[in-house]
Amino acid sequence: MEFFVYFLLGGMLFLGTAYVLIKLSEFVFGIVSLFLKVFLFGADAVFPEESATPDPPSVSGQQTPGHDYLSPPISLETCQGPPLD
Repeated sequence: MEFFVYFLLGGMLFLGTAYVLIKLSEFVFGIVSLFLKVFLFGADAVFPEESATPDPPSVSGQQTPGHDYLSPPISLETCQGPPLD
């Protein structure tokens, strides 16, 4: 009976260790591949949203579509909604 318990505990330890090593290798592979992509293709190709800068307003005073440069910033009062009772 003792052998069976030790066998189960050893198997669980082995499988747990294998699982942790597999997950660790996936994490390291993901980090390395991310750095390689950034190094080879540049940050703009890997993260296009973060590196994109908005278009400046045109010289004639017209606003660029999608960018409201002349509106005031949103205050906290506008974001909070109605008061809670």
